[in-house]
Amino acid sequence: MKDKINRLILSSKEVIKNCILENGAIVAANSDLNIYPSDVQSYRYVWPRDASFVLVAADILKIKNVHKNFYNWILNRAEGFEDGLLYQNYYPNGPKRWLAFQPDQNGSVLWSIYEHHKDNLKDALVFK
Repeated sequence: MKDKINRLILSSKEVIKNCILENGAIVAANSDLNIYPSDVQSYRYVWPRDASFVLVAADILKIKNVHKNFYNWILNRAEGFEDGLLYQNYYPNGPKRWLAFQPDQNGSVLWSIYEHHKDNLKDALVFK
């Protein structure tokens, strides 16, 4: 059982690292990678709620240099965030893919900020 859990942890780290893009976006699946079959449907979109779970998992797995880059991606690229809203999903370069507003997107991102900074919440107010 311990070996299976260790393999799950190692493979989870790889999956998470593969979904973190250079511009800070965290995509659901980086189907541009050769590890994906050629006929797989693209799911290379940023879902803020899903990215929030990835960020909390990154803390648990001690994956560094993820949070600040993603939060800066939201601040600088997530279309609609200038009004304080996060939409259902985005293309990796920032425009909304759909116009659907889902309040849980904002809530889950706030939760990930809290989880990452809970030992020093004043740091949560500075992303740049």
